[in-house]
Formats: sequence, structure tokens, C-alpha cells
Amino acid sequence: MMCIAAMKNMTAAIKGRSALEAVGIRCTIVSLEPTLTKRGCAYGLNFACAYLERAKSVLSSKRISYGEILGGR
Repeated sequence: MMCIAAMKNMTAAIKGRSALEAVGIRCTIVSLEPTLTKRGCAYGLNFACAYLERAKSVLSSKRISYGEILGGR
């Protein structure tokens, strides 16, 4: 199952992808329909939900902000 961490802009998405891939979490940047999130985020990081807690930890430790997590939990 795949999860998507909503990102506020492309710059944050690129930084997030680099941070996750540096710790071995494969992910891709995806475009989001702005109506899918409460904040209207337009980009997201798509990764396996098995890595959800690790991904949240990595993004937080690198001070890369993200919005909602979409997908399976």
C-alpha cells in the first residue's frame, strides 16, 4: 500500500525526496489535486506505507514540513 505526504511546494518535495532516499526509502514526487488536502498542497511524496513512521521521523528531523498523509494507514 502506498502513502503520500502532502508538501506545500516543489522545493519542499525535492528536499523531502532527497532526505528519504538518503535513508533508503524509495519515493517519487507526485502532483496532487489541490482539493485533496485541507491546505491545497499541490505536490506529494509517494512511498510505501510500511515506511510511514520512519518517513515522518526523517522529514521532521530534517525540518521539512509536510501536511496531511494520504493513503493507507
